[in-house]
Amino acid sequence: MVTREAIRQVTKRCTMEHEELVNTIELLKSTKKNIQELAENGLLTIPKIETTSKKCWEEIEKRNKEYQRLRTLHVVYEAEGIMPDKDHWYKYLEKKKVFSRISADFQDFIERFKDYIPEKSTELQRKVREILAIKGYIADSCFEGDYETWIGVYARPKDKPTYLDPRDDEEAALQEKYSVNGFKQDFSEWFEWEIKDNEIAV
Repeated sequence: MVTREAIRQVTKRCTMEHEELVNTIELLKSTKKNIQELAENGLLTIPKIETTSKKCWEEIEKRNKEYQRLRTLHVVYEAEGIMPDKDHWYKYLEKKKVFSRISADFQDFIERFKDYIPEKSTELQRKVREILAIKGYIADSCFEGDYETWIGVYARPKDKPTYLDPRDDEEAALQEKYSVNGFKQDFSEWFEWEIKDNEIAV
């Protein structure tokens, strides 16, 4: 049997969760605005996207889980003919609709930055290629890293063939020259550097 005290508690919970929805909606809006402004000014970094979006995803998950709990309680109470305070409940549901729309919009927004590469990456990649050239290597893959704290790439000796599909007859011939029993050989190695003050730490 559901008691009146239980009803009072779930009504209180609805009120508190309504406030949490308001706070999370504001968090999503402010985070989106902040990321937009940083991107427009060329100041956005991959770590910034990762840390801020992670916090937002955690809050979204909390709000959705709490909604499921409250919804389950509501069904139980309704079956017993005892309803939580309707005004609080409907106010909460209306805010949840707004939250669902805002969180979906935020997800679409962050998705656009999934493959984001900051402008300074071009210069950092150039410097890495110079370092590799001194070692007698050339980049043999796409660059990786957050371009704020680290950068890395697979590279191979410049006189050895790529393991990737050859771009021309010369590369194809070089692959054939170094193949073993008809199998291409992979000469690439992983190179990684720290980035400090926007410079490659060597």
